[in-house]
Amino acid sequence: MYSEKEWNQGITNYLDVLKVVYDNSPKRIKEDYGNEAKVSSDYRGRAILEILQNADDAQVPEREITDKLGSPDVFFVLKEGVLYCANGGYQVSMDGLDSICRLSHSPKEVKNKKRVTIGEKGLGFKSVLSFSEIPEIHSGNLHCCFSRKKSYGFISNTRQFKKITDKVNVRYVPLLRVPNAILAEDWKKDETLVKLLRICATVIKLPLSYDLKADEIDDELTQIEPTILLFLRHIETLSIQRLDGTKYYFTIKRGEHKKVDKNTEKIQCSIHSNQIKTYWTVLHHFESIPSDKLIDLGEGWEEMDTYYVSFALQKENDHYIPLSTKIKNRIRVYFPTDEDFYIPVLFHATFFTGISRKTINPSIPYNSFGCKFFWLRHNCLLYKELRI
Repeated sequence: MYSEKEWNQGITNYLDVLKVVYDNSPKRIKEDYGNEAKVSSDYRGRAILEILQNADDAQVPEREITDKLGSPDVFFVLKEGVLYCANGGYQVSMDGLDSICRLSHSPKEVKNKKRVTIGEKGLGFKSVLSFSEIPEIHSGNLHCCFSRKKSYGFISNTRQFKKITDKVNVRYVPLLRVPNAILAEDWKKDETLVKLLRICATVIKLPLSYDLKADEIDDELTQIEPTILLFLRHIETLSIQRLDGTKYYFTIKRGEHKKVDKNTEKIQCSIHSNQIKTYWTVLHHFESIPSDKLIDLGEGWEEMDTYYVSFALQKENDHYIPLSTKIKNRIRVYFPTDEDFYIPVLFHATFFTGISRKTINPSIPYNSFGCKFFWLRHNCLLYKELRI
């Protein structure tokens, strides 16, 4: 584990490098702000899901292995003016913080191994900007915050700032590029934060933006469905505390992975949601991806070698229960997209999506391969399970 002194020095070293970048290329300031604003806008309405995804990824060590603390659980705690998002797992690493401060970098590999995660190059964290203008990260001895005021102060000390001062003001500077250490005497005043840090590896504290009401976040929390756990890899319990203090939870129990054939696994799962318990059969099928289908997908995708398709069927006394027609059934890339799915089961595949994760372009070779792969497999894989 890094000491507080080591973290502070790491942040200082990062800022020294960033200053050189902005000294030599002041136009990067506006570019970084524009890219950050676009990601934040594209992810609007999905911040809670992206935080949940990051928590699931935190159950797997990064290239730089850090200490592990707590269980594979996630906590959302909403209070007037602030949302806390906490999870057990591996603590944030130096590389992890660096990925948050950049737009297209992620510590996605374990040393000498591929690290299978849901996250898309660290972009998801930037979705929190739709909630907060002063987000904080607390993980181990890392305690840092981001703010436009402090970013502006940093940028105003760059060498060529005077040349761009008429084009840049405090509202239009990148926020997450400039981390700032928080003193222990300040963060320890927050009792909720201190309590969560005793049982969790990481706590994201989001003081809500002035134009955002806590009721809006409360509504988003109530829209989280228990089935969201079915296609996550590691998270076992999701606990939510609403604005009025009401608490509820979802817990998933995953059974043994049983081989159906060479490339297919079946898992029996149960989901507990307060007093309600449902049972599910989850089928996972995987196939090797031809290298020519990975062209032009971006950094990191060239390392992908396996395509995944999954179905989740609700069961009762070993009988299939079709999804209600009242449910908007969407294709899931771990989380629901805006693409409809017309078979009454839950469907997930590792499609390449737009940056907002809402749309799937079937003309992309990788996705067209996935579509053909799905139609070839679903007849024998899914219908056999349905006994059709």
